Amino acid sequence: MPTFDGTNPITDILGDEPTEHEPTFENQSVQNFIEPLTNTAIPAGQTVEMTVIGDAAFDTIESNIAQINALAGFEAITLTVEEK
Repeated sequence: MPTFDGTNPITDILGDEPTEHEPTFENQSVQNFIEPLTNTAIPAGQTVEMTVIGDAAFDTIESNIAQINALAGFEAITLTVEEK
């Protein structure tokens, strides 16, 4: 399972916490997608798990998935999360 560390000194100053999130992306479409922040490929019909460190990074990933779904016109990618 790949890990993306989204923490950095700038986000730390802004109050970002190094919380570990374990999102699971389920692509329910016939099109391949890439999550832009982490450059994670989410192949058509597949499920991808990863670990994301940092609340700000995770919030950005949630926004990116919402944008992908809005552009697709349906919930192409389902995002579920397990907090550590």
